[in-house]
Amino acid sequence: MKLYFGPASPYGRKVVVTAIEAGLDNEIERVKPIDNVWIGNGDEEVSRNNPLGKMPTLISREGSTLIDSTLICEYLTSLAPEAALLPDLGPERWRVLQFQALAQGLMDATVNRLIEIQIRPDEYCWPGSAAHQETKVSRTLDHLETAARTGDLEGINLGTITLAVALGYLQERVGETAWRDDCPSLAAWFDVVNERPSMAATKQLRLPPKHLDPRHTQAR
Repeated sequence: MKLYFGPASPYGRKVVVTAIEAGLDNEIERVKPIDNVWIGNGDEEVSRNNPLGKMPTLISREGSTLIDSTLICEYLTSLAPEAALLPDLGPERWRVLQFQALAQGLMDATVNRLIEIQIRPDEYCWPGSAAHQETKVSRTLDHLETAARTGDLEGINLGTITLAVALGYLQERVGETAWRDDCPSLAAWFDVVNERPSMAATKQLRLPPKHLDPRHTQAR
């Protein structure tokens, strides 16, 4: 298999962490784009395999192209059912997918806010948009704090993987840690999961100040 991804992207990291947890990482060739996927015609090889020109993009075992981090992760779990990263049927499957959707939304809001305040030129910034994304982040963290406090985040699955990567991006890449004081149970949960080999192997340094090269946050 071949994975086109930006190593500093939370979306790409989510796929790689899932691959490691599923025991499939050694089967995947990781390919970083040569050209910026955000401007002009983007990276030629990425665009040839994915007309949207986005990463991550996976060439599957069967030679087909899969796009979108969520779809790719579900495909990887199907190759390694013994890892039990996504239950087959019933309420537990929907619970895991619900947490994955919440965590993905947290990731999206964090990236969109970053684009507004760090990447977009000052004259084109819209403070109201950044504030809107900040509200989404705050509300979702409050919801997840309750889940952590009540033990709903137990186990390693697509939901908890996505959440760990989203929190890692917020803390380690963006450098925002104030949420930890408001969400102590969630912070304690993250600190444990963040020590897993899959997370340690994919950790990236903090983002530089404005203006960041936007290829590193390309999604989804």
